[in-house]
Amino acid sequence: MWFLTEFSAHWKEASIILAGAAAVVSILLEIRDKQTKRLTGWGRIFLGITIIVALGALFAQVLENAETQARNAKSQEQTLQLLTQTRQSILELSRILQSLDQPKITLYLDLNCGPPMYEAFCQSAQTQANAAMSAHQNFFSQLPPGWIVSTLGPGSVFSGGENFDWSKWPQTSGPVVFIYLQFFRTTKQFEEYANCVICAGGADLTAFALLTGKTVSPLFTIKSDGDAWVQFVAKVEHAQIRAQTTAIMSIPDLQGAVVSLYDPQPSFQVLTPRTISIDTARGQRVTGKFQVRELNGKKLFFAEFPSK
Repeated sequence: MWFLTEFSAHWKEASIILAGAAAVVSILLEIRDKQTKRLTGWGRIFLGITIIVALGALFAQVLENAETQARNAKSQEQTLQLLTQTRQSILELSRILQSLDQPKITLYLDLNCGPPMYEAFCQSAQTQANAAMSAHQNFFSQLPPGWIVSTLGPGSVFSGGENFDWSKWPQTSGPVVFIYLQFFRTTKQFEEYANCVICAGGADLTAFALLTGKTVSPLFTIKSDGDAWVQFVAKVEHAQIRAQTTAIMSIPDLQGAVVSLYDPQPSFQVLTPRTISIDTARGQRVTGKFQVRELNGKKLFFAEFPSK
């Protein structure tokens, strides 16, 4: 191959010199017989030289074109590799700037009454919600005309405050729930976990925490019929975060990931997980809406985070 490369590099110059020399010599020598008009011996030699030079120049041009295409292809490949490396570097930088070091995890829970043991608590929660709503309505109705809305309409949300009465919660003065969150980088990993009979491991990141009445606060929403819809906001504080792999280390890693919450706790019979949000110290946030399926006779709550 080096010979062909050298040939294509120098043949053009050589062909110009040979063509010029042949032209000069053809002037000095007789290339045609004056009587017969046929090529003389020198004429045939110069004609052969001219054909060889032309073919050589054509061959050199073909080789040069091939080399140019090869160089362009190699340049494009190198450019693509550089772009890929740059993109990877940007992603790694993004992971560093949006790390999941001590994230703030918040669960939004719906109050779903039904089990008899929680009937007294559900009635108490609804009574407190209606009382809080009436207090808000009375406050707004006393404002002078022209101020902010005088009443709370359907869809309005307001906090139940820190003085929520948990005394009707059975057995303890408020929920005491151990939660175990498992994060899977891909949906495939989660499905493998969800479809197994005895599941252990497989998650890329885990979070273990304790929820109590001090970390769970009520949130009331006015429904279209005028009643208050009772929800709860659970702030997962001091969670034990453990990275099982390096697949989930930052907020960008959670894009398209799945988080699961197994239901071994009786409290989830009335406090149904609806939404989960994860916030970092830098202000990044990712949210997902829970779905539910049966697993080994219990409920498995899971939420898939948006891909973008």
